[in-house]
Amino acid sequence: MSYNARKLRRSERQPVTLYVQCRGSYGYSNTVLLSNIAAEGCCLNTRSLRLSVGQRIVVRPEGFEGLAATVRWVSKHQVGVEFERPLYGPVVEHIQQKHKAQWMYESMGQDQLKLSRR
Repeated sequence: MSYNARKLRRSERQPVTLYVQCRGSYGYSNTVLLSNIAAEGCCLNTRSLRLSVGQRIVVRPEGFEGLAATVRWVSKHQVGVEFERPLYGPVVEHIQQKHKAQWMYESMGQDQLKLSRR
């Protein structure tokens, strides 16, 4: 993701480690890692789903209704999405506190990622 995209965000994303269901516009669904979140969107890490900019998806964390979103950027195995409706601030805080990031992805080059402890 580019520096300009980060600059355009309305709020800072918070790091989390949360597996969610992600359903693409073609009906396929898979479990992906949600690695950061803000009221307006999140970052998903996936090796199995092929998503493209502008594609509409539904992100469903366990215990929540599906969140309609649009893919805004794609970089290797990471996807940035913008929620159709921003999340309520306390909901974001709850998710961040309950699923505080214990791990982070590090790029190893050649489309490989590894998890490392924070």
